[in-house]
Amino acid sequence: MLYEQLVKITGWSDYKLAQQLEVSPTAVRLWKKRGSVMNDRAGQIAAELLGIPEKLVLLSLAAERALAEPSGRYLAEAAEDAIKEEERAEKPEAGRNRAAVAESDRMPFQIMP
Repeated sequence: MLYEQLVKITGWSDYKLAQQLEVSPTAVRLWKKRGSVMNDRAGQIAAELLGIPEKLVLLSLAAERALAEPSGRYLAEAAEDAIKEEERAEKPEAGRNRAAVAESDRMPFQIMP
């Protein structure tokens, strides 16, 4: 979370952070206690303070917001499952020789034995 990185790097109190990011102390408490995501304007200021590309921070904030939504969590889980399935598919099955694996990899579909 961007809030945690800012505190770690700057060592500022929540009050000082609120001043620097031009938000209320309540907003900072929400980031800290509820895991809320800062607004884009605060993100832009944070990017400047940290010396990192603004677009990267804005993209990161958008991703945090998306993952906070119920559908975002579902999509994240689905993506993880797809990655695991792809990794399993890349490993040759026991009992199949390398030539058979290489041949099936060139086909647009897999032939089941």
